[in-house]
Amino acid sequence: MDDQEIVNQINNGKYLAYHLTKCGLSINKGNQYLTLGFFTESDRDSFINNDEVTQLFGKFQPMNHLDKIECHVNIRIEGLEDTVTMDDLSIILKDLEIGEITSVQQRNYNNKNEWSCILMIKMTKPIKEIENFWSIQSPKQSLRRYKFVPLDDRHTKWNKKQPVYLQLKGIQQDQVNLIELADEIEKRKAVYWKKDEGEKGTCVITVAFKNEEARKFTKENMITINGIKLA
Repeated sequence: MDDQEIVNQINNGKYLAYHLTKCGLSINKGNQYLTLGFFTESDRDSFINNDEVTQLFGKFQPMNHLDKIECHVNIRIEGLEDTVTMDDLSIILKDLEIGEITSVQQRNYNNKNEWSCILMIKMTKPIKEIENFWSIQSPKQSLRRYKFVPLDDRHTKWNKKQPVYLQLKGIQQDQVNLIELADEIEKRKAVYWKKDEGEKGTCVITVAFKNEEARKFTKENMITINGIKLA
């Protein structure tokens, strides 16, 4: 099977999440090898475990040593509580295997006892995986996530994210389990949420979605806790 035939077989079978134009064929010690790239580890696993792929080309093996490519990128993180320190944030980024902070480019406070920062991070995840990060869970509050915004530089250009928003208003904090509410929001494929104080002891939850379809689904499938409809 020559290069173009392999490309055609892969594209016709729609085995990849993108259209393949050229394949990485190589010869080593008389054996022929085909190398392919994937956006995520789950995409690769699905491809490797696809019986049709195995019958056509043989069994693929993951190349784990190529997975993590070290690079430095600038990231803006917004909405951190004033009780969260830079050391706390460093631990969060390491625990999520996003990377290691190498420098703090900027740090700003606002009048809501929040702060934001621009960091240079030595990343070990591929760029495509980092683009899937929209927010980071606060270690202090279940109903707060920090916005995670990769910034363009001369080396890296990121796909622009354009979230759409929905607000849940008039929530009586003593009537709703906030952890349960956070779980319900997450089930609706929200990418970011944050609780602010409202009027007369109520709170307002701002929720962001990747697209209008996800927001519409939440509107049509109201969150109900203790018989109270929230959205």
